[in-house]
Amino acid sequence: MRPKLSPSLDPVAAKPSSSVEAAQVDILLLGSGWTSSFLLPIAGQRGFSTAFTTRDGRDGSLRFNFDPDSDSLEPFKVLPEASTVVVIFPLYDPRAIERLVKGYESTRSDEGLERQKRSNWILLGSTGIWDGGPTLSASLAHSHSPWINRNTPLPDNPPPRAITEQAFLALSKSDNNLSARPFHVSVLNLCGLWGHGRSPRRFVSVVASSKEALRNLSGVCLVHGRDVARAIIAMHENYDRADGERWILTNGRNYDWWDLASRWGDAGEQGRDHPPTGPQPKWVSELIQETHECAESCRAVLGLPRSVEQMGSGLEGMDFWTTFDLTPDVPDVY
Repeated sequence: MRPKLSPSLDPVAAKPSSSVEAAQVDILLLGSGWTSSFLLPIAGQRGFSTAFTTRDGRDGSLRFNFDPDSDSLEPFKVLPEASTVVVIFPLYDPRAIERLVKGYESTRSDEGLERQKRSNWILLGSTGIWDGGPTLSASLAHSHSPWINRNTPLPDNPPPRAITEQAFLALSKSDNNLSARPFHVSVLNLCGLWGHGRSPRRFVSVVASSKEALRNLSGVCLVHGRDVARAIIAMHENYDRADGERWILTNGRNYDWWDLASRWGDAGEQGRDHPPTGPQPKWVSELIQETHECAESCRAVLGLPRSVEQMGSGLEGMDFWTTFDLTPDVPDVY
C-alpha cells in the first residue's frame, strides 16, 4: 500500500507564498514552478522569509524576465537583497550565468560587485550532464568505474548545461571574469524528480514502449521534491559546507528500469495497488533469460534489481546527505 504523507511532507495544496514586499529576504528563488511548490511552504514552516519570481508576476511573485543576451541591469532592480539566491530556471550559456550573477550583485548597493557581503548562490543543475540526457540511462565509456560521483570528470564533449555550470563554479575563484574577489557559488545536480503529480510509474509506458527499448534501459535515480527543498535549506543554513562545490542529490538508491517495469507494468498511477499490466513484465522475463544464453562476457542476470555493474553506471548519492548530516525524508519511490 502507498504510505500516507502528512501535509508537511507532501503539501500538494499549499499555495506558494512570498515576502515580495520585503527589501531583504532569507531565500530568493529565481524561477518558481514545481520546485517552489515544495520549497516555499517548507521554508515558511522553518521561519525563513522568501521571495520568488515568474515572468509575469503571477501568484504573489516578483516579475522578473531574465534575458540571457542582455547586459541591462534594469530587470534586477526589482529583486530584494537575499542571503541565498537559488537559480531554478536552466541556463545553457556561460555568458548568461555571468550576466545573471553580475546583474544581481551589481545592483545590490553602491559598492556593486565589490561590496563586503555577497549573497550565497545555489544553481540547480542536472545529473544528465554526465550522460548527455535526462538520466534515463547512463554510460561512461571514458571511465573505468561504473560509479558517478560529484567529482567524476565530465564527458569529453560536455553538453551546454555542463559548460554553464563549470563557468558558474569558476566564479568562486579570485581570478573570475567578473571581479577580483570570489563569489559564493554552489551547484546542486538533481536526478529524476518526483512528487506533486510527477510519477515515475507514468514513465514506464514511454521509455519501455517496446522490448528493444526496454533492453537498452539501464538505471535511473530519483529524488522527491520534499528532499530537494530540504537540501536547499540545508545549504542555506550551512553554506560554508556548500561553498565552491558541486553536489549530486538523489535518495541514495539506484533503480533498475527492468525491475520497475516488471513491478509496475504500464498502467501508471491507475495500476497502483494492482497486479502489473501490459507486456513489460513478460519482456523483462525474456530479457533475463537472454542474458543466460549470450556469450560468456555478458553478465547473466540472476535476479532483480540488476547491479550497478550490470546496468553500466550509477550515481553515488549519499555524499550530500552525510556532509549536511541529514537523511532523505522520502528514501524510496512508491
